[in-house]
Amino acid sequence: MSRTQLADREGEIANDITARFLTEGQFLHPADGITFYIREISAQGELLDVFLSDARTAGQRTTYMAKRALLLRRDDGPKLIMFDGSAQTFTEATQRLFFTRFSDSAYDIGDLITGNGRSRRDVREYSTPMLFSPTQAALDATRRDASIFHYEGHLRMVQPLQALVTALIGFSALMLGQFSRFGVWRQIVLAVVLLIVVQMLETAAAGVARNDPAAWPLVYLPTVMGGGMSVVMLWLAGRPALFRRRRKSPAGGQPA
Repeated sequence: MSRTQLADREGEIANDITARFLTEGQFLHPADGITFYIREISAQGELLDVFLSDARTAGQRTTYMAKRALLLRRDDGPKLIMFDGSAQTFTEATQRLFFTRFSDSAYDIGDLITGNGRSRRDVREYSTPMLFSPTQAALDATRRDASIFHYEGHLRMVQPLQALVTALIGFSALMLGQFSRFGVWRQIVLAVVLLIVVQMLETAAAGVARNDPAAWPLVYLPTVMGGGMSVVMLWLAGRPALFRRRRKSPAGGQPA
């Protein structure tokens, strides 16, 4: 629920940024190949004498001019609705100019800013039961496969244990060895190396589990491996005699 509210808030902020992006009396370049101009913004929020040039397509430029326009906020992103205008498209390959008049025309300006509202839902917004049994509506809303839902569900189950395993690896590594005036840098290096290994396993397992629903046990593999490492190190820490060097008897001496 909190992730859904956060995503909704991000969409609202993106729309607010779009509104502040409009500045009258200046030629703006919000993206490569885009030139935008508004002569005036009325008290009612209408954009008067709008000029928009779109040259993002290689070898083609489309220029829009309208007497007035409105900025509308929609679920699929902000739209610029232009009235009483024209569109001119020039193609360099054919050297032809196409001229079209329109009474109203919609232009998607969501791509011109960072964050263009919510185009689709995030898989992580759904509840855990839904992740394990996604409906067709959820698949359509996220545009994701069922394997992604299953992966996120198992990941949600194992994430609380990952923090515990990370702490156990560090604690277990520090318990190894005996007191030394040179510090415990060896144990620290060992803990860092083991954590890197666990992270590499997690990355590899995620890549497989995301694409293959039958590979879901791999999501738990890094945590199990990390827990096993901790158990082994704690077992060794409880047997310090294994690390002690055997003292040799003096040369030629006889035991008393």
